[in-house]
Amino acid sequence: MDSNSITQNEQFIAMQQRLLQLEQIVAQSSAQPSAEPVSSPNVNMVDDEEEENMSSLHSLPVRPSYSWSPSPFLTEVLSLDSSLFPTTMLTDDERRKTIDQYPNIDNLQYQPPDTIPTAARKINKYQVKQDMSLKRLQYLLSGVFRPLDVLGLEISQDTNNANIQRYLHMLKDCRELLLNVSAQINDMRNNIAFQAINPSFSSSLTQGKFFTMAPADFQAALVQQTNASQAVKTASGLRNKKRTFNQNQPIPPQQFFRSGPSSQQGGYITNSNSNNNNSSWQHNKQYRNTNRNNGNNKGKATNNPFRNNNQQ
Repeated sequence: MDSNSITQNEQFIAMQQRLLQLEQIVAQSSAQPSAEPVSSPNVNMVDDEEEENMSSLHSLPVRPSYSWSPSPFLTEVLSLDSSLFPTTMLTDDERRKTIDQYPNIDNLQYQPPDTIPTAARKINKYQVKQDMSLKRLQYLLSGVFRPLDVLGLEISQDTNNANIQRYLHMLKDCRELLLNVSAQINDMRNNIAFQAINPSFSSSLTQGKFFTMAPADFQAALVQQTNASQAVKTASGLRNKKRTFNQNQPIPPQQFFRSGPSSQQGGYITNSNSNNNNSSWQHNKQYRNTNRNNGNNKGKATNNPFRNNNQQ
């Protein structure tokens, strides 16, 4: 055989050996179980036909959605198959037993704040129930931080783990989201306190040390919103007063019956001012007509029994 055929045979043998090595590596990796269950993201890619259909709708690119499915082991341990909005609740003993397994952090306030004293004196029964319900939620939420913070402590002490910083960052995100829920509840309680003073008032989102809001900030916000409310009422009252003044202008009374003898009454009066201005002229005109008629009727016989026919 020539040198070219020998070289091709060597290359073919080398490729076969490489394929055998890759098959052995794949077989070994599939045979060995993983130390801890790792769930790879399940990428829901859009196939070619759907991409063609979407491209016909618009020219914008469509980003694929990413989700992941927990392993059966993780689902069983963390109860990931349960709803995030369950209808069953833990009893007080069960909850207390769970929380007592994790010590609290020193100098950290786990009790929810009290209501502003100024608002507590004016709050009604319905608002008291609302505030107590929200305060109860804050108390239940504060217990979640005890096992969460202990978990952060355990992770931070595992110095051999190269993923400490990544795990602590995820734990920090969990804590911030829980704190945001507590802040939302606290703001709801502040709104109840403001509405106990005036239903149109609202919270200014300032927090106090021992109360849901600092009493000084509460009083300052009350003064500010009270002044604004009074200014609006004053401006509205001036407009209403001006409108009422215009409506209360005296209207000249219209006379239904005319004064004087019946011979001078010719109908309804539609304008009092014009009647007053022309009354003298009409009276003189009627007087002249009466005298003229009397002069024309002199010497004429009449059938009136009350009139003397001989009267000159």
